[in-house]
Amino acid sequence: MSCLKFETSQLPQVEGSAYRKEGTTMLLFADGRRIGMLSAGCLEEELQHQARQMLFHQEEMKRFVYDMSVEDDLGWGRGAGCNGKIHVLLEIVTNDMRNQLMRVHQYIEKGIKVKMIKSVSSQNKHRFRFYTTSSGQFFGDDFQFIPAMNQWLNQDKKTGCYLIDNDEEIYVHTIDPMPRLFIFGAGEDVKPLVSIALQTGFRVHIWDWRPALLNEPIFRRAQLIDTNPAAIIDKMTWRKSDAVVIMTHDFQKDREILQQFLASNPPCYIGIMGPRDRTRRLFAGKPVWNRLNAPIGLPIGAQGPEEIAVSIMAEIIQYVRGSLAKHTEDSHGKKEDYRDISGGWQ
Repeated sequence: MSCLKFETSQLPQVEGSAYRKEGTTMLLFADGRRIGMLSAGCLEEELQHQARQMLFHQEEMKRFVYDMSVEDDLGWGRGAGCNGKIHVLLEIVTNDMRNQLMRVHQYIEKGIKVKMIKSVSSQNKHRFRFYTTSSGQFFGDDFQFIPAMNQWLNQDKKTGCYLIDNDEEIYVHTIDPMPRLFIFGAGEDVKPLVSIALQTGFRVHIWDWRPALLNEPIFRRAQLIDTNPAAIIDKMTWRKSDAVVIMTHDFQKDREILQQFLASNPPCYIGIMGPRDRTRRLFAGKPVWNRLNAPIGLPIGAQGPEEIAVSIMAEIIQYVRGSLAKHTEDSHGKKEDYRDISGGWQ
């Protein structure tokens, strides 16, 4: 096989602190390439070596435990001192698994969540793997196991392994669609925002009424919206994990877009560039929408496009991870406008 996959596995999956948590997945290719990462570089070389050994010996799967808590050079962690123990399952990507993962990809591309349930015996033998989607589809290795696994299908189980008898564990993992970021505006300060969003795993969509601005190389990695804002806002099926940033730097355009969102009231993150006084003027004396993140971004004292992009993405990531459902009107009153957006940015 040309590549392998690992997932955190075995009870418990992560003990103590770790760089990544349960459910982290990584691809290791036979030619040394990697997609994703499990640690801050502490484990990857070792896992690459173990993967080559598994390919050579044609082993189906293998478990490893790495103790990263050791602070001297005597333990495996080589003095990492991360205060955690990580259980890893290395697994050959078979043709069947590849086909299943391709199907998972098709669902999450459509915004459909997929739950994977996998059985692993104490002898590290694969017994079955099947999937269920949030829209009610089932697929996988062996459908005869599905009736017996209703408790795992119907419960919102945390990612991890669950012991069902002395010889078998069930690994449950939910695969969410990529979070989406919709940016209205394609000015110079949008470039670093798009770059960071792409690097942090967001699917980026950009709208601007000026076609020339959309020709930037970085924007070619995003999806360009070629219709007017009203059409996309009204027809889009918005998800809670979506984020919207309004930064056209055109007062009337910002007002029109904002009014469309006010009318549709989508359940996602919405933020707007500009100081608090400008936002108040956008509402023409009416109370500022308490769901609107304005000023946008975490107050880190950001100056210039790059730092502002960091503060915006930090707030969006906080929201997507569930730590920030929305700002209340009171929190807006306390949120300081630390960003320097003076000069020609208005």
